[in-house]
Amino acid sequence: MGYPSITNRLGNSVFSPSSDEVDQAKLILSALKEAAEAGKRESSLTGR
Repeated sequence: MGYPSITNRLGNSVFSPSSDEVDQAKLILSALKEAAEAGKRESSLTGR
C-alpha cells in the first residue's frame, strides 16, 4: 500500500527457501523421477 517493493522484498526474503533447501528439493525430485522411470512406487535418498 504505497510501498509495494519494500513489502515484496521483505516477503521474499522471509518466505523464500534457502539455497540448501532448493538443492535438497532438487535431489528429492531427481530420486523420485528415477524411481518412477524404473516403475517403482518408492524411492530412497542417501540410504533413507
